Amino acid sequence: MRSDRSHRSAPDGFDRAVRESMAAGAVGEGLPDMRSEDITNAAFGVDRFSNGYDMAEVDEFLAAVALDVDALDGAPDRRAARRWIVETVRGARFAPTRYHDGYLQSEVDALLDRIAIAFDDDELEQPTVTGRLTATEAADIRFGEVVRAPGYDMREVDTYLVHVVDALTELESGVVADVPDVLRAEAVREVRFTGTSHRPGYAAAEVDAFLSRLADAFVPSEG
Repeated sequence: MRSDRSHRSAPDGFDRAVRESMAAGAVGEGLPDMRSEDITNAAFGVDRFSNGYDMAEVDEFLAAVALDVDALDGAPDRRAARRWIVETVRGARFAPTRYHDGYLQSEVDALLDRIAIAFDDDELEQPTVTGRLTATEAADIRFGEVVRAPGYDMREVDTYLVHVVDALTELESGVVADVPDVLRAEAVREVRFTGTSHRPGYAAAEVDAFLSRLADAFVPSEG
């Protein structure tokens, strides 16, 4: 991190794919693995009129995280070191700025959530779900946790998943002959969860992708 970054915004072409993913709320979806260079080379827009984040604090914090990432290869307990990075990033807080330049909070927050998800082993080890969704796959689904990026209330999502797993189990075991209402495409597409802001929640993009797949799995056949 260089101090001369404090008075420049991100170049127009910088990290375009990441910026587009941030804008779409697609945290953790289709993004490349994080390297220390991705962290130290990150650039943010500047907020000059409302609340931003103190630039020096952000630069110093990200520089320290990048050093932790570089140290992973020599760590005696790599998993514990990765967990330390996740917990450190999720616990980060910066002084807000007002009436002077600060980094755009939304862009800093999105990068922090991306780092946390990239080094969360529980998230990385989630089984890949392909084909028609089964009760076992639904029960094993885990979503990345975010604090600043768009998220959904975790209790609401967990409760909904319980209903989905129960319905899939009944359908697979033959207890019911028809698709339960909770699994019908039109019902799934109407599902809404309470959004979270500056408190832990499940990554909205990941939950939405799951709902989309669930809806597609039980679209009524034509004819």
